[in-house]
Amino acid sequence: MCMRSIATLGAAALACACSGSEQKTLQMADARVNALFNAPTGVSCIQLVATSPTRSTSKTFSVSPGQNTAALTLNAVPTGSVLFSGLAFDVPCGFVVPSSEPTWIADDITVQVSPGPPFSVQLNFHARTTATVGANFGGDAYTVTTIAGAGGNPGTADGIGAAARFAGPNSAALNADGTKLFVGDRNDGDAGALGMAIRQVDLATGTVSTIAGSLNALGTADGPGATARFSRLFSVVVSGGNLIIADRCAIRSMSLTRPST
Repeated sequence: MCMRSIATLGAAALACACSGSEQKTLQMADARVNALFNAPTGVSCIQLVATSPTRSTSKTFSVSPGQNTAALTLNAVPTGSVLFSGLAFDVPCGFVVPSSEPTWIADDITVQVSPGPPFSVQLNFHARTTATVGANFGGDAYTVTTIAGAGGNPGTADGIGAAARFAGPNSAALNADGTKLFVGDRNDGDAGALGMAIRQVDLATGTVSTIAGSLNALGTADGPGATARFSRLFSVVVSGGNLIIADRCAIRSMSLTRPST
């Protein structure tokens, strides 16, 4: 006949094979778990679990609101690296089933357990609740809006919105406050005579105005506004109060500050 004895607190459990030729020693310990120091309203049952790579043990504790639960003792805890976890329920322990939703849950903690007298483990519990979350699925397509000009209709006219025309905008720069867009506009002959100009777009109103150069003439002349000429506009960038312009074989600078009258 096979004989089996389980040792008390902190001792080894000795199990014999029925043949009497083999025996195994299982090391166990007890843990004093500091769980909820005072059980809050809505907690009637606390479940503690200790899990090692080879086995686990669990126990439920019936509590009442306001009860001091600082000394919940979990027996037969496996030794070695042990993960301690805890759940709290708002129903009596007899009604807790695997599908029961806990009202409180503890942060898991891993402890190195050795056989011996009871040791203490602190579990920190947090209340859980349920939230109704609304969701709104927006389209992932970007919306395109024409601010000024008309696609496929080149021209040189200043104007507001669709009344304005661009000959061939190929570079742009935004001013510091995001209200004005400066456009390098190149007329390669599709909108009349050859020309290069700097155009300004007011992004609030869509108003387009030519502020330097000419869409009907080329050149290298410096000068104010319409007297300036550009040879081949490649790029523009705002730097402080100036517009820096890459113009074929030259770097040009144009002040963005209106002259005083």
